[in-house]
Amino acid sequence: MMRLNDTDRAILAHAQLDADAPISGIAKALKLKEHTVRYTLSRLQDAGVIKRLLYVNLYRVGYVEYYLFLKLANNTPVEEQKLIDAFLLSERVTWVVRVGGSYSLGVAFLARSIAESVSFIEELTERCRVPVAERAFLVLAGRSYFGVKHLTPYPVSSNVVDMGTLGAEEVSWEELDHLVLRSLASNAQASAASVARELGKPESTIQYRIKSLRDRGILNRTVYLINPDSYGMSAYRLRATVSSPSRGVREKIYAWAAAHPNVLSFLHCLGPWDFEFRVEVADPKDTIKIAQDLSGSVGSVVASTEIVPTLEMKRLLHYPFKSWSKRGDFF
Repeated sequence: MMRLNDTDRAILAHAQLDADAPISGIAKALKLKEHTVRYTLSRLQDAGVIKRLLYVNLYRVGYVEYYLFLKLANNTPVEEQKLIDAFLLSERVTWVVRVGGSYSLGVAFLARSIAESVSFIEELTERCRVPVAERAFLVLAGRSYFGVKHLTPYPVSSNVVDMGTLGAEEVSWEELDHLVLRSLASNAQASAASVARELGKPESTIQYRIKSLRDRGILNRTVYLINPDSYGMSAYRLRATVSSPSRGVREKIYAWAAAHPNVLSFLHCLGPWDFEFRVEVADPKDTIKIAQDLSGSVGSVVASTEIVPTLEMKRLLHYPFKSWSKRGDFF
């Protein structure tokens, strides 16, 4: 696996949360030649160290993201793969991961209501008929992405990526919005001109539509997703349950997550645990220190924590729809 050098890290630290940032701006900030920045990003993409990922806020169009974690009754590779295959068939599924800890599989899917989420789980069960010993079901009330802050010891000005909040004001959207998002999601390097050619529309129409999607808060931005192996790190999920949930506690925990260099994302959950964080560490023992730091920063309100290794990512898409979605159409 390719390792990142200091120049790679500096460039990615500036570009990661906005993969469309002008090369000239990054070069000026780092006092590098533009061709050095351009070549570095191209080299790392070609090597599979980084990939562009489109972030779409589907809470703005009426969807909510739900998490389902499963422990199989007979945890054989065949039955696990059967479930994974069923997940990957659905255009509602944004995320599939193999994890350690209490559960072996996790899936995130989109639904417009609790009733629709129940229908999704029932249809999934009928399709694959894999016995499950334990389930954990969560509503994702809010999610923020901070980026890979530990890439560089120097502070980097960047905006937090708001990836959706329960109760966000809903805006209207049309089938052309879907077609543009589908095109951009399938090729995060696509330009307005290439999307226009694919859809058979005037480039000016697509440019206007992309701007409108951004103005309505649906199309967030494109980021660089970085393979943690490339800088010698391992990925974990830290789950926290609090004894007295409140807005004040949530805001304090959010501030801790935003400031900690090894915390990449903050998830506010409604379910068996209250908060979940994606963390990256060089030594697995460091996850214990992060959990202790959380408790020390927030106080005794943290009732329990659980550290879960991320074993294998099977899907990560923030816009999974291939067709113009219809209500109740899961597979």
